[in-house]
Amino acid sequence: MFQCFSMECSLKPFKQTDDAYVRSVARRIFAHWKPLLKHVPVVSILLWVGDGSEILDYDRDDSVELEWGRYAGSANTRVTTWYKDRDPRREGLHSRSYRYIEDPPVITYGTLRRIIAILKEEGKAALGEGHTIRVGETFDPGPEFANSSFKYVRHPEICSNSRTMGNFIYANATLHADDHAYAGFPDGIPEGLPLGTFLGRQAQIFLSEMGFDYLWLSNGFGFGRETWSTTGAVFDGETFDVSALPEVRDDVFSFWRYFRAECPDFPVETRGTNMSVGIDYAKDGVPLYDMYHGGFNFLPPPNSPWAALDGDFGLELMGYLSRIADLPEDKRYLFRYYLHDPWWMNSPWYDRYQGQPHDLYMPLSCARLDEAGEVNLPTHMNILTIDNTLGDMPDNCVNESLPHILKAVKDAPDAPAPVVWVYPFREYCTTTDDGMIRRMFAGDWFVRGAINHGFPLTMVVSTDNFASADKARFAASVLFAPVPDAGSDYEESILSYAEAGGKVLFYGSVDGASERFLRVAGLRRAGQGVAGVLPVSVRGVERGVFKHDPLLGAGLVNTVADGAEVLASSGDYALATVRGRVAWVRGDVSSDYVPTQRLLIPQDERAFYASELLALEALASFGWSVSFERDPGQRSPILLYSRNNNALMLSAYLPSTTVKTSLGTPLGAPLFLGYETKLEDGRSTYCFPKAEHRECRFFVSDMKDGYLSARELPPVSFIYRRRIGLYGLRDATVRVLGEEYCKEDMLFTLNGVIDEYTVSSEIEVELKKDENGTYFEARHVTGDLVVSMKRPGYKPQPLAEADAVTNVRSGTPNYL
Repeated sequence: MFQCFSMECSLKPFKQTDDAYVRSVARRIFAHWKPLLKHVPVVSILLWVGDGSEILDYDRDDSVELEWGRYAGSANTRVTTWYKDRDPRREGLHSRSYRYIEDPPVITYGTLRRIIAILKEEGKAALGEGHTIRVGETFDPGPEFANSSFKYVRHPEICSNSRTMGNFIYANATLHADDHAYAGFPDGIPEGLPLGTFLGRQAQIFLSEMGFDYLWLSNGFGFGRETWSTTGAVFDGETFDVSALPEVRDDVFSFWRYFRAECPDFPVETRGTNMSVGIDYAKDGVPLYDMYHGGFNFLPPPNSPWAALDGDFGLELMGYLSRIADLPEDKRYLFRYYLHDPWWMNSPWYDRYQGQPHDLYMPLSCARLDEAGEVNLPTHMNILTIDNTLGDMPDNCVNESLPHILKAVKDAPDAPAPVVWVYPFREYCTTTDDGMIRRMFAGDWFVRGAINHGFPLTMVVSTDNFASADKARFAASVLFAPVPDAGSDYEESILSYAEAGGKVLFYGSVDGASERFLRVAGLRRAGQGVAGVLPVSVRGVERGVFKHDPLLGAGLVNTVADGAEVLASSGDYALATVRGRVAWVRGDVSSDYVPTQRLLIPQDERAFYASELLALEALASFGWSVSFERDPGQRSPILLYSRNNNALMLSAYLPSTTVKTSLGTPLGAPLFLGYETKLEDGRSTYCFPKAEHRECRFFVSDMKDGYLSARELPPVSFIYRRRIGLYGLRDATVRVLGEEYCKEDMLFTLNGVIDEYTVSSEIEVELKKDENGTYFEARHVTGDLVVSMKRPGYKPQPLAEADAVTNVRSGTPNYL
């Protein structure tokens, strides 16, 4: 369970500000979430007061009225763009703002201080001793949430003037002089004062005097110039200006130095960007490694909430995994879930997620591995937000989502996943090499596309942690790793692992690779290389054409097989290969840069083959097969594998529920509990619903076709705690994963009587321990198999004399 659970909330629920009303709202907050809060030692309320201008304007006068977030829509109309052709009557929320109720309350600094104190008092009363109650303040760089005369009247010079975020303030901006009185600058702001210095001093005073416990920096503030865009201070959409990196990197880093010099001790939590570590560095010079290890005491950024808006879960998950590959020394990190929106009149649980829990189960199936190869789970969780745009807190939204949160926590990964991403976090954040910059940019975008096409990636380990970890921890995993640069420490550790028989799927251009890597992978560079629209063949079958952009794809297609088996090719050039237990994919980015769009735009698969699918072709070489039956215009399912309690766990999202999924694993076709499946060519097939989260303990091989079902069964036993059944077997080999506590001691019965499962039908099984884990195997099984797991700590109880029965007979009991 989490160390800290935070409920983000605007001031809108406080529709009246008398003590009795404020207390009633506070009590309802803690009552709503108590089934989760009672397990968590630190409970936080993160208040969205306004946009943070209340910090900038603070002058210690409690009677001053706050400009708080009492709007729906764009609060700062002076910088709002009205697209008149699309909204001729100017009714849309992006063209104007509305008061959320007819007569919003007046809130002063004194009112805010009182609300904070009441929240802490009521939290203590609701949860009792053993819980710390915190209240946090938010700071947002944009124009969305509240009117800001500081940003847009007195100091517009701090706006970034960037193409995509021109109305957002830039963390490293400098201020012009003014004579306005502030708490930290009673005589006004001197000319050229760094914004980090001003914000730090104001925050130190404001947080202390209001009773806040920490600060949240929102929407990428402190993480570069273009936090929502593909472009930035280094990449402009046409070129990578690597020469600008040292200055840009120091520019980002300096904000944190200025800020912490004035506000040294208050904890800071961060939203970060919508991108990844590699993309942020390659396009905007964000030195996240130095920031993590600079002593700045901030919580690393969580998963981006944007997937709720655009469905790009590949970008959300890839970015999240990249940011947690390395962590500050305390190893804390955050998962954030988008429940309501207090500004833009939507509640994602209902109207973006359709009441489906995929954006809970998928990111909560993700985790990192530390320097010992041990799983580190998120220590913090935030709900964005517990109130909606009208200031209401609907009971149903909590009641429907909370059971899924609790189940996702219960099923959290506890062992290395089937696929583990080896991520060069430190190397990416410190390089000035032009080739590496291009390769990290291309590589992270490729991984985004691979996840969006069903690549089951849920776990990450940094190259530094991989080097120190016990390599036996990865025996049941396929490592997914960028091609290492020649002569690097990472090259030595990953190639030594591959040469010793470890399973590795490499991706990316080989332009920076050594001869040693090429020899291990069975590749060589050849010819001038090609780009543009190229033919593609997969396992000998023509698949149309794909489009290779050397700017986005880190150079030309220029690699041929030299000892490796070719899985996919374009003419003479290899696109995917395998040699023994080492596979490689070129890692093309099947997306285009469009200057008017923030993100790379996926190409139309009706015209171009999606190169990211080749990651699945290569993964199948290790026994992990994932394929989909879909029309080219349909999006692929997102399918994630993790491990919990010695089971294989599935978490999935299907943009189209008409898509058919076929699956295989090294242990056989997976049979998910609660499902029926049709075996086709030895693989299990499913038509999953919009969102799914399932446990798998049965795997079947040597049965090419037929219908099977796997079920949870009532134990009806004092001896056995759990029974699971597999039905419809025909001369099959069955492999079974028991729960961790009993994985070497289970009862197997065949075609037994329901609710009895007598030992008279017990079958022979073999306990196996190999690179696939610990499991039981039964061969030539026909019929219905039931597996029983004993209660932990069960001790046989001899029959007492009073338990003797005289009515002994054969046959079926009459209660059945």
